[in-house]
Amino acid sequence: MEFIKTKADQLALDRGCYYEPKYGQQVIDFAESLFRPQYIDPNEPFVLNPWQRDYLNGLYNWRNNEGYLRANRSVLTCGKKNGKSLIDAIVAAHALLIPQPGVFSPEIRSFSTAKESAEQIYWTIATTLVRSEAYKPFIRVPGKAKKANEIILLDSQLKIIVKRIRDGYPEMSVFKSCAADMMGQVGKNLSLVIADELSWWENESTWLELEHSGCARKSALIVCSSTASNNVDGVFYRMVEECHGIQQGTNLDINTHFQLFEPPSDITDADLGRGEYWKMANPSLGLPGCQTVEAFRAEYERKK
Repeated sequence: MEFIKTKADQLALDRGCYYEPKYGQQVIDFAESLFRPQYIDPNEPFVLNPWQRDYLNGLYNWRNNEGYLRANRSVLTCGKKNGKSLIDAIVAAHALLIPQPGVFSPEIRSFSTAKESAEQIYWTIATTLVRSEAYKPFIRVPGKAKKANEIILLDSQLKIIVKRIRDGYPEMSVFKSCAADMMGQVGKNLSLVIADELSWWENESTWLELEHSGCARKSALIVCSSTASNNVDGVFYRMVEECHGIQQGTNLDINTHFQLFEPPSDITDADLGRGEYWKMANPSLGLPGCQTVEAFRAEYERKK
């Protein structure tokens, strides 16, 4: 069974978890059929990169014995300009727009290092909604007549509200994008938290609030994504080390999903100039529509 990659996977299987390929494919279909980020031609087909498909399959296909996500934490690390924030936006948009069994009135928060990064994730989702023939008819401008099923985009607050009738009852889903230093914005009973560029957060107090913000929900998820930094005392560094333990079989945590794109730990400064190592940390490098190897090399030479 190719989905058994670690001892933790085998332990999860032994404890009643299971792997069902349809769930990841549903999220991939959602992204490729409906997602229209602001930086691509809306008339062109949107196709995920192979590593992005692998990430979504690994996260969504694994289920616990109650049918919810096996993972309550996902860790992703790769270089810049590889589509990491796009993955964050897809996970958040899917949780916001697609009702999930056992998840009622989703509360979603995305935290980034700065306001500009927070805006990027918000606008990726908002632009998708405005461009989508499926969702555009439900968008209501604040102040206009209310609808039974509606989407409200509050640009100034980086907030999206989705109201719908679900199984005969009204339900409201909320997404809000914030800078990581916005204390008091965490909220309670969150169903999904996106911690973007966690390695670079200067204030870990927000993280301490976030870590247990979904403990009242059966299927709460925290997605932690970041490029690498030299902060060996930071929370993201500790997470990555825990994931290394899962890879090596010394950590049997069955509730952490991860995908790590990184060069060998013993890489030297001389090795940094070798192209084969670049791909290890940059899974989108050289793929159609992504940064070319030549552009990456030129940037590397400028920054040496």
